[in-house]
Amino acid sequence: MHEGKAVAGSIMYYNERFIHYHLAGTHTEYRKLSPSNLLLYEVACWASERGIKQFHLGGGMAPDDGLFGFKKQFNKNGRKPFVVGRTIFDKKTYDNLMNIRKNLDSEFDME
Repeated sequence: MHEGKAVAGSIMYYNERFIHYHLAGTHTEYRKLSPSNLLLYEVACWASERGIKQFHLGGGMAPDDGLFGFKKQFNKNGRKPFVVGRTIFDKKTYDNLMNIRKNLDSEFDME
C-alpha cells in the first residue's frame, strides 16, 4: 500500500516448510518505488517468523531473462535444477484457446 492505494500484490502458496511465489503485479506508475522488492522482503520475514525455511520465487519467461534476474537478486547462489511438466486435461478447450491466441498474434508459435 502507498498512501492508501494498493500498488503491488501477489498470490503465494505455503505450508510449514515452503512458500511459493505464484503470481504478482505492480501498478505501473509506482514501479519506481520498487514495491515488489518490499513485498518479497516482508513475505520472507513473515515466513521466517513462522519457521518456513525455503522461499521459492521461480524463474522467468525465458532463460536468464529480466524476470529471472529480478528474482535471482534475492539469492545469488539460489539457482536450482528444475523441470517443467505439461499435462493437458481438456484438449478441446486447450486447442480452442491456442487458436484464439494464434488469431490474435500471427507470430505465436503453436508448438
